[in-house]
Amino acid sequence: MVTGATGFIGAALCGRLRRLGLDVTATARREPLGSGPWREFVSCDLSRDATRLEPFLTGCSTIFHVAGLAHGSGRSIDEYSAVNVGGTQRLLEIAAACGVERLVFVSSVKAAGPPGFHQVDESHCSPPESPYGRSKREAEDLLLVAGVVGPPSVVILRPALVYGPGVKGNLRALYRAVERGWCPRIGIDYNRRSMVSVDDLVEAAVRAASTDASGIFLITDGEAYSTERVYLAVCTTLGRRPSRVTVPSWSIASLLSAGRRGLSLGLPLERPVDALTRLTEWAWYDSSRAEAYLDWKPKVRFEDSTF
Repeated sequence: MVTGATGFIGAALCGRLRRLGLDVTATARREPLGSGPWREFVSCDLSRDATRLEPFLTGCSTIFHVAGLAHGSGRSIDEYSAVNVGGTQRLLEIAAACGVERLVFVSSVKAAGPPGFHQVDESHCSPPESPYGRSKREAEDLLLVAGVVGPPSVVILRPALVYGPGVKGNLRALYRAVERGWCPRIGIDYNRRSMVSVDDLVEAAVRAASTDASGIFLITDGEAYSTERVYLAVCTTLGRRPSRVTVPSWSIASLLSAGRRGLSLGLPLERPVDALTRLTEWAWYDSSRAEAYLDWKPKVRFEDSTF
């Protein structure tokens, strides 16, 4: 079973499992418009009516839990908690009752706090800062405790920023801006952040289901991307020349500093400050543990991906 099966990651995972010849039951809150890469589909909101899944979990060996309220949706901590924690708790209870053997949870690097100006591995466990991150961390904690006694046994994947065909969010917005000629060259080449292709993440999930590994695994493509490298890669993918207009790093830093001062004064600057923070932040992770224990190795770089 794949939860969140109609989303960016869930749909790619369903496709991979079907190509492996597996029977896939897909679930999501909303019915898809057409058919998908699954044997059957059941509409279900895990935070409200997870019991609907019971008949479909009989004989199910593995659940890939991808569903959740996404980062950046501007919801309150209570809303994130209801979906990402409450939904996970209900799914876990039903999985245990139905004898499911394995649960692979696709979490996020946001389940821990920012790594600072250096690369970190799974031992980095500072408290998450955002409501989304806190809800993911809480969901992880309850799964890890339950997985000790099992079944189901539990493995948790923390992917970095995911890219690939059909990507949404900030990466999609960047592609659109470059495509339409709206985006100046972003001159930030000093930061380092990790990313991973949706295909490599899906392969990591498949490997996680077929091993006896447990615990938390960071998932990246092994590269370190600056903001400028990402911008130039998007230009190349779209066949566009980089803009002649460059926004220097010092001006972005000045705008960010001014925006934060405005926030401290109560001005409604959350979105621009968040956007500027993303341009300058470091988010650099080491996924060598996943390569060692999941018998997995990333194959794609951002420069090789498509929109």
